[in-house]
Amino acid sequence: MSRGSMTRRSRRGFSLIEVIAVIVILGIVGGATSSLILTSVASFTDSSGRIQLHSEASVTLDRLVREFREIDPDPQAGPPHPDIAQAGRSSLRWSGGIRSVRLAGTTLLLDTDGVHEDVLCEGVSELTMNFMDESNRSLLVAGAVPAGDLPSIQRIAIRLSVMRQGMTETLTTRVFIRAAMTGETP
Repeated sequence: MSRGSMTRRSRRGFSLIEVIAVIVILGIVGGATSSLILTSVASFTDSSGRIQLHSEASVTLDRLVREFREIDPDPQAGPPHPDIAQAGRSSLRWSGGIRSVRLAGTTLLLDTDGVHEDVLCEGVSELTMNFMDESNRSLLVAGAVPAGDLPSIQRIAIRLSVMRQGMTETLTTRVFIRAAMTGETP
């Protein structure tokens, strides 16, 4: 082999077909990789949104449970009669009507001093409460507990749904009012 033929071979580059084949292969690999990355990012965003929504609903429900559990006994009747002034499917007033929780549109409001309402949660799509007596019988009649049955309330079942960006988180629980428990004193 002559020195000139070696030089020609070492200078030889890629053909157009080889370059196009490499570009096509890199495009396929890049497309698959970007699709995987986009799916992972969307999944992470959805998961973190759900976690945040669940956390907010959980904190709100925990606050309601604490407030309802600590309803004082009726000052005139004493235990086991809780001091509940009004009870409806999406609202409750207690402690002589000073404290309350109510759903105003999609905002859940808590009034702890009879003057200022604090926002517990926004984006609430459902707040449903059911009030039961000692035999676990619902006391709701047409969406509210009749005034004569208010002293009989011992348990409150709560269903809370919060909605954001097309996601909904629903939590439920039951609260046993301490003042309504037989033998309990404040």
